[in-house]
Amino acid sequence: MVELTSVIGPKLPRLRSTYELFVAADPGVTKNDPLWHAVVLARMMVDDLKLGHTRELERAIGWKRRRFNPVSAIVPRSPKAARRLPAH
Repeated sequence: MVELTSVIGPKLPRLRSTYELFVAADPGVTKNDPLWHAVVLARMMVDDLKLGHTRELERAIGWKRRRFNPVSAIVPRSPKAARRLPAH
């Protein structure tokens, strides 16, 4: 759920959270469900092909970045792929 990298050096690793951490923690901590929100974003992309780019999608949904970013990591990058997401 987190990754350590030695970008700066082995004595000062960089800690990077993965989307799995947000999927596991957010429902209990923030009351947001990244998996459900991924379905919402994917359906928006299917309904409006102009929303295939992250910037346009973020603007259209209007969520704060803390809520949007983990979800955008889950969403398929094309409307064609988004059509294969299950209903929630």
